[in-house]
Amino acid sequence: MFRRCFISILYCGVRVFIWSEIMRPMLINTEPKISLFHFGLRSSLFILLFSTFGCDSPFAWGEDNNDLKVDSFFIQPGSTKIAVNLKCSAESDAYAFAIGSSESQISMSLARAKMHFLPIQDLTPDSNYTLVFGCGKISNSNPTRIPFTTWVSDQPIVSRGIYLVGGVDGNGYPIAEIDLFDPVESKWYPAFTSVPTPRSFALIIYHKGKIFVMGGAKRASGGSWTVTDEVEAFDPFTKTWTTLSSMPATLHGAVGGSSGDEIYAIAGSTSLNTTSGTLLNTVYRFYPDIGVTGTWTTPFTSQTSIFPKIDMSGCVFDGTFYFTGGRQYNDGSASATSDSYIPSLNATSAITESSLITARHGAAIACYRPQTGDPNPGASKFVLIAGGSSGSNFFQPATSVTPISNYEVYAISTTTNAYATGPSLLQSLYFPAMEISYEQNQAYVFGGASSINVPTDFVYSIGLSNPTAGPWTLSSQKMPRARYGHKAVILR
Repeated sequence: MFRRCFISILYCGVRVFIWSEIMRPMLINTEPKISLFHFGLRSSLFILLFSTFGCDSPFAWGEDNNDLKVDSFFIQPGSTKIAVNLKCSAESDAYAFAIGSSESQISMSLARAKMHFLPIQDLTPDSNYTLVFGCGKISNSNPTRIPFTTWVSDQPIVSRGIYLVGGVDGNGYPIAEIDLFDPVESKWYPAFTSVPTPRSFALIIYHKGKIFVMGGAKRASGGSWTVTDEVEAFDPFTKTWTTLSSMPATLHGAVGGSSGDEIYAIAGSTSLNTTSGTLLNTVYRFYPDIGVTGTWTTPFTSQTSIFPKIDMSGCVFDGTFYFTGGRQYNDGSASATSDSYIPSLNATSAITESSLITARHGAAIACYRPQTGDPNPGASKFVLIAGGSSGSNFFQPATSVTPISNYEVYAISTTTNAYATGPSLLQSLYFPAMEISYEQNQAYVFGGASSINVPTDFVYSIGLSNPTAGPWTLSSQKMPRARYGHKAVILR
């Protein structure tokens, strides 16, 4: 390229020299000829300048030029594919490829053009990739790089919906129906499925494409409440249930989460009277993929103390299980302390986690953890806590509650290790549920009891651009059925 530029400049310079030397004798004492000389000289200089300008013109050497760029683009993701629509600054070739941890797929343009549609196929669902695309030849362009995560499924409502699982109805019985809420369309899908064994206060975990319902308290018609050890898993894409190996013991009011190929359960109680049967530093670990119905390891003891509490609020950040609040096992009093359990260390965090401003149990929790592929992937991470009861009670279900409307926010990514007070809920609620819609960038609170055994069917939402600012908004779309003591789950 630079050689061509030099030759062009040299050629035009020689023309100027030769032409001026030929015309010099004819120009002596002749005014019109002087004007002609000036005109010719200017013309040749113009050619010189034009040729020099051509060295840097994006139209001079097409896609070999560094000025060729992507003017605009639009990305269409999916579970096993992604497509790039891009516009180049000039007619050229174009390319796009996805780089994963163990695979790469590429798409090339079929013809030179300004507009290109580049589909990439055969990707792995729910996996992280880097999308690389650009105009021109791969070797000579400055590509755009965007990290993304493939969808869990190409069924968008199933993938982005919020599932309400379990809970207690107005008659004091566990609820079987799982209601699905699509926050994008603000639409309910009532009784999307039903839990084969209805129960409340269960450990609800999303793990590798399935929703696990573990333990909890159940009640047969006309009967009394009992603690169960049953485990059932739901595949939302095939709408099928699987009965898995029972827990090592009955358990309700526990917290836990998914880490790698394993599911963990900690805290909670084996008895409806929480002054007995509480797990003291005991860890349950389940491998769903080992054996036909999964395998529980022998319960083991954490290397550090785990709060002996029931009905704590918990969620998972990057493989670490965070939990806060709950009620003390010995007297049922509401607690404000927080901690984290790290499965890889079999120990709680060495850092003193911030306590809640208001002690409570049965509070709704949501962990806002944006990731690659979300509309706001670089947003700060937060723990959101709403509602609960500040009263004391050591029975399950609680025989008395003091519902509160307090809402608190804990910013994970800041140096301030403290909860901040946000706007109060529009009513006091015991044991509501809360989850995030990353598409809408909002948190939703579902149901909860306004007083003992009086569940509600209201839905409240708050924007997460500034989660402490609010306000809370009452949705016009009520829940299909009132409930409390339930959990809200997303497929993440």
